[in-house]
Amino acid sequence: MTAIWLALASTGPAAYAQEGWVTARVTYVAGQNIYLDAGRDQGILPGDTLTAYRDGVFAGTLAVVSSISDRSVTTFAGEPFAVTRGTELQVQPSVAPGKEAPPPPEVEPEPLAEVAPEREVAYQPVEPQKAQRRTRAGPRVSGRVMLSLNALESNTKWAAASSVSTKRTFATPSMNVHLNVRDLPQGMRLRTRFRTDYRYSASRSIEPTLSVRAYEVLLEKDFEMFSVQAGRFANRYASYSGYWDGALLHFGGKHAGIGTAIGFMPDRSNEGFSTDMPRYAGFAHFEVGDRPRLRYAANVSFNEIRPANHLLTHRFAGLSQNLRWRLLYLRNDLQLDRDPETGGWVASRLQLRGSAELVRGVRVHARYTIRRPYSIYRVQNVLSYRRDQATAGLSFYLGGVSFGANLAFNFVEDAIEGRMDDGRTVGGYLQLPKTGILDLSFAAMASYWQDDVGSSFFFNTGVSRRLGRAQARLQYQYYRTVTFADPLLTHSITMQASVSLGRGFHTSSNVRLQQSTLLRSVAFYTSLWYSF
Repeated sequence: MTAIWLALASTGPAAYAQEGWVTARVTYVAGQNIYLDAGRDQGILPGDTLTAYRDGVFAGTLAVVSSISDRSVTTFAGEPFAVTRGTELQVQPSVAPGKEAPPPPEVEPEPLAEVAPEREVAYQPVEPQKAQRRTRAGPRVSGRVMLSLNALESNTKWAAASSVSTKRTFATPSMNVHLNVRDLPQGMRLRTRFRTDYRYSASRSIEPTLSVRAYEVLLEKDFEMFSVQAGRFANRYASYSGYWDGALLHFGGKHAGIGTAIGFMPDRSNEGFSTDMPRYAGFAHFEVGDRPRLRYAANVSFNEIRPANHLLTHRFAGLSQNLRWRLLYLRNDLQLDRDPETGGWVASRLQLRGSAELVRGVRVHARYTIRRPYSIYRVQNVLSYRRDQATAGLSFYLGGVSFGANLAFNFVEDAIEGRMDDGRTVGGYLQLPKTGILDLSFAAMASYWQDDVGSSFFFNTGVSRRLGRAQARLQYQYYRTVTFADPLLTHSITMQASVSLGRGFHTSSNVRLQQSTLLRSVAFYTSLWYSF
């Protein structure tokens, strides 16, 4: 139920993602945790320290607490900065000693000390190690190898008064490999990321048991006036493009250019190669101005997917623009999809965002979004429903203490049934980087959501402390929802620790205990990885 999470203004164009940089959106903010929609598949691993840029301006650093294939949980490392649900960041994981980091977006690093932070400093930055001088020519290889284990045991009741419960046990050992190879013959570069999982279930309900997936296999080369990419990749120059199996040709540089891409859409069920969805696209991007003070950037693209089976052709266009002037920021994102049933063009995604600092330490945020997801696997009602959401909020930063309040409205409307749901959310947060008690940091947030059929209340609080090379965290969550059925109550406690073992080795573990009206579960996660 996403309505219980706070949705506010954000910044950051995808067009600035250079090699090794990942564009990640904040999906949730819960207590001390900042959730991103990028994870191990994008090279983000537990224990990483992420350099973060927002709207082409250096924002700060984040520490990765945990991550799965497409999501990660982070917290601030060093000075905090303002971040809310919907914020887009360009992040780069820390680089192993002796390896060169890819260049950051073309910016003048300028910490936003005047921007009010919204979550506590719970993770101290790791001192960077000096890069070792290269002693030989030839290809340079960097990357990471990680072994991990996810395990879950749950007991579920089908009714509050029932004495019968169902026990389930799951375990997933995994191996992730991320490789970057530079200085190949003819100046080519290779990037690859793949993952192997063994998925165990006591009920034997997961198929296939062994899964091997390649998320990126990209060979690229830069020429004087253009660049070429081939393999599996994400188009960094155009919004809403997704992943490709094919080739991309780009003319121009980082600040302006045009290009085209041709290939296939990967199989959505297993990320395998498939020729069922041929596709092509044309795109252009442009930016001008001095980023810290006045800057305008935009990218536009046209895409077409022509399924080889009975499915309908999908045509869509995307436009993203953002403008920053001193402490004012405005952005809009628009995606237009052609409805194959009517032939008309429909705004399937519209987002208007803005933020401004009213006075020092006080910032206002606002956002309005429209979403009408396009279902490519349908032949009727491919644009079936519409979701609108409007949010506004204030955040304050006073002497190291930050707090804020937010208000959101949303409704869902179906093309056939009409308006189905109206919701309202009010929330707030408090952050204390230092409590004066055992050198602990503290954060808490709460939100109350209500619609036509029920209501819910969410509360999250936690403390953390640095212990030498380790970072320890203790977190409690409470959730209560009331609908036509019996109220559902959930309590959970999470204990987590991350440790740097030195010489490129890191480890992280956490245990989550959850107790609710119908469910009791114990989840365990641990990982060991090596960066080289």
